[in-house]
Amino acid sequence: MDEEEAMISMQQPHLYLIFDDWECGYSFRKVDLPSRAPALIPEGIARGGATCLPPPFFRLQAQRGLPYYFTASGSKIWSLHPNEEGKSLDSGGSCFDVHAETFAFVPRHTDQPKPVYFPIGNDKLVTLGCLSIQCLDIGVKKHPTGVALSWSDPLDVPVDSMDIISHAVFPDGRTIFVSVGFVAAECTYSFHLSDDGGSLRMCKHQGEIGLSLYREKLGHICSCDLASAATSQRRPDVKYTEDHLFTMGPDETHVGATLVYMGHESKICLVECMINVFNDRYGGPYSFEKENTDQEKTDDYMLRLTTFSLEYSSDGDLTTGHRRVRYYKMPKNVSRRVCQYPVAFWM
Repeated sequence: MDEEEAMISMQQPHLYLIFDDWECGYSFRKVDLPSRAPALIPEGIARGGATCLPPPFFRLQAQRGLPYYFTASGSKIWSLHPNEEGKSLDSGGSCFDVHAETFAFVPRHTDQPKPVYFPIGNDKLVTLGCLSIQCLDIGVKKHPTGVALSWSDPLDVPVDSMDIISHAVFPDGRTIFVSVGFVAAECTYSFHLSDDGGSLRMCKHQGEIGLSLYREKLGHICSCDLASAATSQRRPDVKYTEDHLFTMGPDETHVGATLVYMGHESKICLVECMINVFNDRYGGPYSFEKENTDQEKTDDYMLRLTTFSLEYSSDGDLTTGHRRVRYYKMPKNVSRRVCQYPVAFWM
């Protein structure tokens, strides 16, 4: 490990939040989540307890309203946004290292409407799009002769990222599980990265597993035995937390959320966007249908950060341990899409 890598490894991790709150793109904010955060706050007092987020420390110019094109690996945040319609200049993607504070341009993958990314270790990035999958070797450093990063040729697959409802990387670090949902049924596929890391191949159709199950208990965390899913086409046994983690306050309503793994002791942060149910602007209960899509105002939106640790009780039940909650005011002018799909990384 060289001196720079040693310094980066000693960095205290933070929660990084990304919002498209300026006219040309996105702002990055860094939030400290110490273990001695405020205890669980009673529901319904979010507006009174909300504080302002830290100011942006970095801004990125990219097409707004597209949270799907962000991903992260190690200490790097990747932006692989498509070229804006009507603009001929294609500057590719970008990569920002939050610890080393370095920025680099990187190649974009094949244009996809809503890609799903899979960081594999610290040296591979896989993207699954519309009926194709690609891999980027991000461990390759630029050669003095000018050889740089490049995506593998797209591999045709029978999966459309628009249909994906859950996904996971197997503990072997090379196998990807993807559950897709259709009108009639759900099924799961798996893909495998070759041992030399040079290619992706279709592994097999795992059958009618349906790993998502998100429709059954919305707002609850669930777990299943991924190993059993790899060896059987039977739907694995699923455990749910008894706790409902989305806001249930009488004056609050859930808008969107992202789960962020904090890397130790099974600690998780739920980054949730919410809004006051009743306010003068809507004249009644909030709904997306009442939003003016030409002028997406998010002044009434808030962030609710809930940290907890997933544990199994002595009876084998899945629990969330002691929860801690923080409320923040959402920056102004954030697009509705980013509120539905908050962008957050722990690094």
